[in-house]
Amino acid sequence: MHGRPVRHPEDLDDLRRLFEQCRVADGHAPIGEHQYLDLIAGHPERSIGRIFAVENDLIAYLHLSHRPGDGWVLETAIHPDYRQPEVIRGVLQAAVELARAAGGGMIRVWVYHPTVAEMVEELGFHPERHLLQMRSPLPPRQTPTKPAGLRLANFRVETDEEDWIELNNRAFIGHPENGSWTRVMLAERIRQDWFDAEGLLMAWQGKDLAGFCWTKLHPGSLGEIYVIAVDPAFQRRSLGVWLTLEGLWYLAQHRKATTAMLYVDEANRLAVGMYERLGFELDHIDRSFVMVV
Repeated sequence: MHGRPVRHPEDLDDLRRLFEQCRVADGHAPIGEHQYLDLIAGHPERSIGRIFAVENDLIAYLHLSHRPGDGWVLETAIHPDYRQPEVIRGVLQAAVELARAAGGGMIRVWVYHPTVAEMVEELGFHPERHLLQMRSPLPPRQTPTKPAGLRLANFRVETDEEDWIELNNRAFIGHPENGSWTRVMLAERIRQDWFDAEGLLMAWQGKDLAGFCWTKLHPGSLGEIYVIAVDPAFQRRSLGVWLTLEGLWYLAQHRKATTAMLYVDEANRLAVGMYERLGFELDHIDRSFVMVV
């Protein structure tokens, strides 16, 4: 199989339909938001996109994102009617060839479908991480208790960006997805229709940002704890529990969400245990595999 580049903007409507068909079939989006926004914005220096069609029908899309020092991240969207092994294998092989032609390195692929998992292992990828999506009904069964000396405020656009980026990157240092936010990346999120400054809750001690809880509303009354972080200097004060509950109550009371969701790495047992105590249960597992080309 040989895909072709995305030609903006005429292919975007077809891609949105493909993504929605995958979301309905699988229960979640096939392409992560970082990758999707790169596609919309058109950043060839940090991403490669290819679409695959049978006659005039779009059947698959692959997205390779390049991260200096960390290789490539591959995600795919394959139409539910075309998830035969030969189609999946062709899309994955095309991605490997594209990454190799662009200089090679490590490829990390996120897998949301068992047939894809079989194909990536057949091609020589090795299991790496398990990312849990957990869900809980809203409103939560607990109320938040504010730690002494802290105040909660809404995010202020054009004021709080640098504080947010500094804390986020310090809290997620070394994390493959969340540890390297830039002002450009944050500005891209702020421009999205879903962005809600009041739903980005900032915890301050004096002039120091101690933590934050960023919420997001999805269609169907589904609210997400989109990103949550506590400054390492403020850990062991139960800020994570407090901020999570503040975010959940905000989603329930102000955004009328009836279900909450979040992602957490399975290896982060402290966080998983905290979310379980708050009433979250496993919904599904996304798996990543890696290979060097």
